Amino acid sequence: MSIPLEASLGAERPQRELPWVRIAAAIYLPMAAIGAAWIAWREGSGELATRLWHGTAIAPPLATGIGVGAGLAVVGAGRLASGRWRAVQRLELSLARLLGPVPNQACILLALLSGFGEEVLFRGALLPEVGLPLSAVIFGLLHWPMERDLIAWTPFAFAAGLLFGALYLWTGSIVAPAVAHAVINGINMAYLRRHWLPGGELYKAHRAPRPGSEEADSVGDTSGLGYDSSVASSSTESSQGRDE
Repeated sequence: MSIPLEASLGAERPQRELPWVRIAAAIYLPMAAIGAAWIAWREGSGELATRLWHGTAIAPPLATGIGVGAGLAVVGAGRLASGRWRAVQRLELSLARLLGPVPNQACILLALLSGFGEEVLFRGALLPEVGLPLSAVIFGLLHWPMERDLIAWTPFAFAAGLLFGALYLWTGSIVAPAVAHAVINGINMAYLRRHWLPGGELYKAHRAPRPGSEEADSVGDTSGLGYDSSVASSSTESSQGRDE
């Protein structure tokens, strides 16, 4: 946790960890550029700073606090949902498998890039054109999963799109939704790594089902997801050793 950002992304990091940040930058920075160009074309370059920072109703510092509060509320709701619904547990396990042992500093970078890029495009540029409901539908559909166990991601993204859009309309800038988006992504990525990868308490709980419980077997069987626990376990241990 106390390792400097430069060290976390430096030569001592395994090369497999660097592509996540590079891929995110390659996706979200152009996304932000397209959204900013769209806003400037529609409203004029003079309005760009207003939509991206100053806002029309709430000052940036207060909007930042609103975004943090909204993000933490969503994270808390997600934990409650995870404790109640198996579909959410499967989503978390599958996302952890896809992400792998991403280090904390990379989680921060990924959260900032995704929060900024998606909010500039979807809330700053798209929402004024199509309205809140349709922009949330589009946002949700673009999170349509390629795997069955990720199916809960789509309705979550739709609900998040409604929340982010409401924050944008309320504050008049992308500051609040972008901060909320980054808080949700950053905390959730760190949570998935620490709890759902091999060695985490939730992974172990679902990996060892209760005797005679078919439902527990269905959740505990991670082999059906193509999860190489031996490789992920060693990766998780080395990643945690560097973060501590």
